[in-house]
Amino acid sequence: MEEESTDESRQLATTTNSAPPTYVPLGSLDPDSGFDILVVANSLGATLDRIELNHKKYRDLGSVENRRRFGHKVSGYMGPLALEVRNTQPGVVVRVIGPGTPAETARPLSNDVQAGMQVNDVILTVDDEEILDIARFQEVMGTKQPGQKIKLDVQRIVNENAEQLQFEVELEEPPLAVVRPEMSNDENNEQHFFSSFSMTLEQIGSTTVKSGDEEILNLPSLRNSHWQVTRRPSAEDTEQVVEFTMDINAEQLQPIGETGGLRIVRRYRLAKVERGESIEDTVHGYHVYMDLEIQNLDDTAKELAYRLDGPVGLPIEGWWYSYKVHPHMWARAGARDVIWRTEAGHELFGCTEISKQADKNPQSPMTKLNTGSPAMFRYAGVDTQYFAAVLKADVDAPSQARPLEIASAVARPVGPVSSERWNLTNVSFQLISQPKLLEPQEKLTQNYVVFAGPKDPTILTQYGLQDVIIYGWFAAVAKLMSSLLHTFFWVTTLGGIVSGSYALAIIMLTVLVRGCMFPLGRKQAQMAAKMQELAPEMKKIAEQYKNDMEKKAKAQQELFKRHNYNPLSGCFPMLIQLPIFIGLYRSLSVDIELRGAPMFSGLSWCSNLASPDQLFFWQDIIPDFLSKQTGFLGPYFNILPLVTVAFFMIHQKLFTPPATDDQTKMQHQMMKFMMIFMGVIFFKVAAGLCIYIVASSAWGVAERLLLPKAKPKDQDTGAKEKKSRLSIFRSGSNGSSNSSERAKHKKKKAKGKR
Repeated sequence: MEEESTDESRQLATTTNSAPPTYVPLGSLDPDSGFDILVVANSLGATLDRIELNHKKYRDLGSVENRRRFGHKVSGYMGPLALEVRNTQPGVVVRVIGPGTPAETARPLSNDVQAGMQVNDVILTVDDEEILDIARFQEVMGTKQPGQKIKLDVQRIVNENAEQLQFEVELEEPPLAVVRPEMSNDENNEQHFFSSFSMTLEQIGSTTVKSGDEEILNLPSLRNSHWQVTRRPSAEDTEQVVEFTMDINAEQLQPIGETGGLRIVRRYRLAKVERGESIEDTVHGYHVYMDLEIQNLDDTAKELAYRLDGPVGLPIEGWWYSYKVHPHMWARAGARDVIWRTEAGHELFGCTEISKQADKNPQSPMTKLNTGSPAMFRYAGVDTQYFAAVLKADVDAPSQARPLEIASAVARPVGPVSSERWNLTNVSFQLISQPKLLEPQEKLTQNYVVFAGPKDPTILTQYGLQDVIIYGWFAAVAKLMSSLLHTFFWVTTLGGIVSGSYALAIIMLTVLVRGCMFPLGRKQAQMAAKMQELAPEMKKIAEQYKNDMEKKAKAQQELFKRHNYNPLSGCFPMLIQLPIFIGLYRSLSVDIELRGAPMFSGLSWCSNLASPDQLFFWQDIIPDFLSKQTGFLGPYFNILPLVTVAFFMIHQKLFTPPATDDQTKMQHQMMKFMMIFMGVIFFKVAAGLCIYIVASSAWGVAERLLLPKAKPKDQDTGAKEKKSRLSIFRSGSNGSSNSSERAKHKKKKAKGKR
């Protein structure tokens, strides 16, 4: 299964400072708090450690999938604790308590203790099970479920005295972390820790970062040093702010031949959400303002530039089954791709492309984003199937009334690259600013907006990121289908009275689409039926002109003309329907509302229409080449793809004429094998798409079965003659008048023979 990069499993990174990092939370995990996200900033590099979404429908489905493998539900969540191990003693140290998390609202089991856990508390036991280290804590918590109450034994230092406390914590479902720390091991098996939006100086005077280095040598590391926390948020503030400051003095600048000093300030600001009466009126809060200030403290001017990295650790849930569209026809998108926009437009750089470039050129593992230099920067980000983390220029800031001018921008892997899974590489980007000459005491200020949220069209439009959703071919049709789907879902809720069903909405949309195309579908079914009726005549012609292909083709054309049949008439309706079917397929592939939407409420089976239905986990009993995530079938046994293939086979039997010779028999055999191949292809298709295909196929089968059986013209003429002769014969018993009629019929028949 995909690896979980949870906060609890993280060890502290090796830094230039032996002290532990300081974590500062912004926002809240409580959706009623007025915030949409919980942000954790880290003093190590003044970075963003995590960004979690607090909306109930954006839960961590990747962990759900992993936990189902072991036969129980998803494990419960206490919050982003940033745990640290103790060197010689058991227990794990809590380094951050996020507002609105179960850890913050933990209930003490004694009356003289304030509610909620605190930073630097040491967790000793969980439900009387001893916690020796982080791995043991993760193992124990893996058995706990959301809604369950657990008991913690905690050690807290109060007035230099260690006190033993007990808390009861009610666990929640884990939220989705759009941004989180990423860890990797190098060739020496040393662990490296990556956070989001780290920065360093690219140029000071005439000194720049050398090729292959991350920072300017002989200077304090801005990436791996702890910045001073010069401002913290207050719970009463409508806009919460955390500020980090790093001073580089004259002594530290001396090794590179510079004098004076520099002051660098990084500030993160998070505002409360302005709730409206409708979703269109709501200003969403899936963003953090990021301000960067560099001040020249010297008495002489200095030319300065900086490097700024992008986000890391975006979720890769469903990478083995999800279908993602690349804007270029023959290019391939990955689980995490880099997106980039300038005045030239929106671009996507696939994860596979970035990974192969880095593997081919390990000394320069960069993929250029801007062809010219400089570029007018609009945004850059990392994009997944349903979520994105994007860095935008804050054009609304008073000090910045236009897009930023960037000297260069590159995409690159973060951590190792695996040639076995090119599309799973953790990729990000790096921006290098235009050099700016700062006069004595002058300050360079640049403002950004960090968006970290769902790829919902309404939300993205408010941030100017609507191009992030890529529909591919027939985008207008796909958007129309998506709008209709949401309308039908609203209908299934009875106007918001009951819980709706997207499965039912997909069926209703399919019925609408097939109903609108009924004349074309009926025409196609009629042509298929006529072709089957003409099969005996076709077989006679094939036998009669077995060795003369020209006469055979001419005879077939005459047969088709006599019965008013056009062989291409069955293809023409298909061509007209193709844009609609592709548009509907694409709309279902990118619609975030299907993520986590169940087919039937309350059932664990088919609980996510954006993934296969996953009846049961079978990787332990099926060979790896079939059941691995990269295998042909995947790690779960699925029912809906089998139903889909069954309808395909019924459809083929009803619409394919009988074999007339050995060649067509061979073609029929090939079609049967193709059905098996289609079953393999569709085995990992999302359940929502399977429902659409099953409903559409069922409609096509019904069209064919309910079609009246037409008779060839020759058979109709013979039946009329027989009926006429029978009526004349019966009238013969009525006397001479009948004899006269019989005589007239004989004369007419004789004349016809002449």
